[in-house]
Amino acid sequence: MYSCSNPQQEIIPKSHMISIRAMQFQPAKLSVHQGDTIVFINQDMLVHNVTEEKTKAWSSQSLANGESYKMVISESVDYYCSLHPVMKGKILVE
Repeated sequence: MYSCSNPQQEIIPKSHMISIRAMQFQPAKLSVHQGDTIVFINQDMLVHNVTEEKTKAWSSQSLANGESYKMVISESVDYYCSLHPVMKGKILVE
């Protein structure tokens, strides 16, 4: 006999990639789930980094072309490149 109730589905963490190219984070806005992994990969000719914007709580090392930075996300965050402050992005945790 089958039940009509839906058991709570366990959310399996996923991995998401944010490319850095042409002086932009692509995508600039990304919706994810808590516990997902974010991989930033520099595909630009310039060196960049990824820094939490509000309090500078975390920052990647400088990333040359082809290098990446990986983190597990726990809350929504605005971030930017501290080397090029016009480069900004947002991760929304749903």
